[in-house]
This record gives sequence, C-alpha cells and structure tokens, in this order.
Amino acid sequence: MPSTDNTLPIPNILTLHSLFSSNPPLRPSLRPLTEPRDLKISIINKDNGNIEIKLGKTYVSCKISAIITKPFEDRQFEGIFNINTEITPMCSPLFSNGGGNDFSTSAPAIIPKTVISVEENEDNGNDVIMGGGAMMGLGVDQTSIEIMLSRLIEKAVRRSNALDLESLCIIAGQKCWSIRADIKFLNYDGNLIDAGNLAVIIALLNFKKNDIEIIGNGEGSELVIFDENQREKVGLSVLHIPLSVTFQFFSTESIERNIKGEKGVISRKIKEDSDDEDDVNDRMEVDNDEVGVESESRSSNEIIIVDATSEEELLSQGSMTITLNSNKEVCQISKSGGLNIEQGKILECCTIASKIVDKWTKQIKQVLIDEEVKNRDLKIEKELSVVNDRRTS
Repeated sequence: MPSTDNTLPIPNILTLHSLFSSNPPLRPSLRPLTEPRDLKISIINKDNGNIEIKLGKTYVSCKISAIITKPFEDRQFEGIFNINTEITPMCSPLFSNGGGNDFSTSAPAIIPKTVISVEENEDNGNDVIMGGGAMMGLGVDQTSIEIMLSRLIEKAVRRSNALDLESLCIIAGQKCWSIRADIKFLNYDGNLIDAGNLAVIIALLNFKKNDIEIIGNGEGSELVIFDENQREKVGLSVLHIPLSVTFQFFSTESIERNIKGEKGVISRKIKEDSDDEDDVNDRMEVDNDEVGVESESRSSNEIIIVDATSEEELLSQGSMTITLNSNKEVCQISKSGGLNIEQGKILECCTIASKIVDKWTKQIKQVLIDEEVKNRDLKIEKELSVVNDRRTS
C-alpha cells in the first residue's frame, strides 16, 4: 500500500475516517471520545522534582532546579520561575531542527503535509493533501514547537499564579529563589501540551528546596543555606493546580472531501437527497461553488475528542486547549485557527475538561501522599538502623 514517510498509510487514514463517520463516532482504540488515556506518574527523586509521566504512549519527564539570584528590577518582591522545553531526538521522526520540512499551512498542524495517491480521485490529479494534526495551531519546525509549548505551559502555570512567586523572595531587591522547570519530551503519541503541563505541575508539587536563614540585620546580614542533614527541605508554595485539557475538532465532511475529492462529496449528497435518477443527473450539473454546507449541517458533522493520539491529530482540523483547576476556575483558553467553534460547544468542552481535571487532580494528590508516606517510612528505617549500629558498636 502506498504511504509517505512519517505519516499514516492510506488504510489507516481511511479507517480513521470510517470510524469517525460512523454513528455513533468511534476511535480506533474504542476509547470514548471524551475520555483521556491512562495517566501514569513516576517520581524519580523524592526531593528534586525529577518526575516522569506517561499519557498513553506520550512520554514526558520534568526536573526542577533552584538557585539563589538577584530578582528583576521591576519585580523586587518576587522570585523567578522559568520553563524550558526540549523535544529529544528519540521523541519522533516528525520533529527536526533543520527547518527544511514541508509543513502544511492549509490547516493548523504540527505534522508535515501529507500527499497520498488515490486512484478514484481524478479531479485532483490523484494527489490528496491531508491537513496535519492541529496540536499547536501552526505548522512549524521543532524549535518553534518548543517555544509554543513553553508559552502555553507558562500561561497555564506561571500566569495563573499557581506558583507563589512572592514566597520565593529572600531579601527584597537583593536575593530570591530562581526556579527552573526543564521539560523533556521523550516519546510523541499526541497531546504534548497536556502531558507537559501535567509534568510541570507534578514536579513543582514534589520539589523541595534547601531551608535558609538570614543572620544579622542590615548590610552585615548573612544568608545561611542548610543542607538536608541539618534541616528538612521545604516545599514550594503551590496555590492551586491548573491542568490543561486539549480538544481536537474534526469535520467528517472535510475529511471525506480530502479523500474522495469535491465531486465525490457532491455526488453523495445528491444521492442522499433524491432517489430519482433523472433528478440526480440534473443536480450533478450544479456548480461546485453553489453547493455550500449550511451551519446546522456542518455542526452535525463536527466531532470533538479529548487527548488525541498522533494518528488522530493527523486528521484534525482544529484544536482548543482549556486550562482550569479543581475549583472550576478557567485559567486559559487557547485556540489557534481551524474549524469555527460555537459558544455552546466551548461551554460543553469546559464541562468535560472540568471532570477530567478533577480526576487527574485526585490521582496526583494520591501519588504525592503515597510518596510522602514511603519517604517517611524509609527515613524512620534509616534512623533505627543508625541507632542499632551504635548499640552494637
């Protein structure tokens, strides 16, 4: 079967279209349209915020680091928080630093333009162009994708005041904590935004910095940093847990037009409207420009799914990311191009996202509690071992 590099073979594309067009619409994995994949959280280090998460097959790691530095001149009473993203070479062959890939600009996409050959499509010269997945809202190279991911995650976490920056201030205008989150995308199977956001939030909640104390007053004051053997490390002040939920939008009619061509879609619509053969022949003479899709019909052909895989993103015609917390406070709504979405659909997406955020928040809190209990037991075991060694000696 013909296929293109780094894209789906034709049978997969046709299968996806067939599943989305069924009644009710189905996904290849038979996962419900509004249900995310399983979230798996692994805490690598108990204090330094080094964690790994898996959202389905999408694999992301995040590490938090902290140094003491001078605050910004216009933010003298606040600390500093930066987010850095990196798409590793092992993540996916779709990403390249070369910038020489041919990306589709006809639809919001991160996946290169796909040209496949279909024998039945004579009008388009047997070439069918499939729009890329609409994860980022713009077809760009790896560096630009990393910047876009950083900005979206930064809006979700930093601009929503999830991390209390004032608590990072040590001496106003002189010293503060600078917190840095390094995100590495290790494997791509769709939905990097949600996975990256989850990784940052969990890492911040798990991270603990060294305790400090200021001795003396005025210019003669001294800053003392205690190691973990002298004092317990201190966690960051995370005020709330904003989590992102990304929706992908599909129009089954648009996908069919890409595969069959305009003539094939018009023929199908005419045959559905009338069983009279003569009437069909008359209708076939209608000019393509005069055949439009009414708003009600278009709305009925739209499909919304949550947490798309890389295959599903390939056929997507638009995406929207909603960030909110368990208090149902919306922190961010980001949509870049693609299909037009009605107000009612946006509110429906917010309701769906709220349920997913509640589920993820409970899971995150439970994992952190289990990790805290585990670390406490290890510490007690270590102290008892030291006492026993002293007695035996």
